[in-house]
Formats: sequence, C-alpha cells, structure tokens
Amino acid sequence: MINDKMCIGVDKDDIMLRCEPEGTDELPTKKGVRLFDLTGKPMKCWLLVHAVGTSSKKDFGFWVKTAIEQIKKQQHLQRKKSSNQRYIFSR
Repeated sequence: MINDKMCIGVDKDDIMLRCEPEGTDELPTKKGVRLFDLTGKPMKCWLLVHAVGTSSKKDFGFWVKTAIEQIKKQQHLQRKKSSNQRYIFSR
C-alpha cells in the first residue's frame, strides 16, 4: 500500500499489481504475465505476474517499479484534478 492505495500484492504463486491503462495492452505480452481476472471479466489496470516473470532481481524490480510509478501517476492526476475544481458559493 502506498498512501492507502493498493500497489502490489500476492495471489497464490503470482504477484498482482497496478499498471497504467496503456500497459494493460502491452505488458501481458511479457513472460509470465496475464490480466487480473477472477470473474471472467479482466480488471482494467491490474496484472498478475507468475514466478517465471519475476525470477531475477531485475525482473522483479521492473514489476515493483511499474506498480509504484502507476500509484505516483494516479496521485498526481488526482491532485491536479482536485486543484482544478471550482467552488461556487451562493448567498
């Protein structure tokens, strides 16, 4: 968890992690990666990575970095969105 947002976790023999929406198309082509799907409908921006895709420190580090970057980007966009809100007060 990073700032109360799920970033990376474990599901049986896989790690589950957040990715950017664009990554949902690109990243599943990597070794051991598939879309996170528990109900027959894949969850957008979530991936499962099997142990074969995290066998080296470099591979594991890539997935941790991917998850952390997504959380940071999401938080930046939320801050930007909230700072752009306008408040209208009436008397």
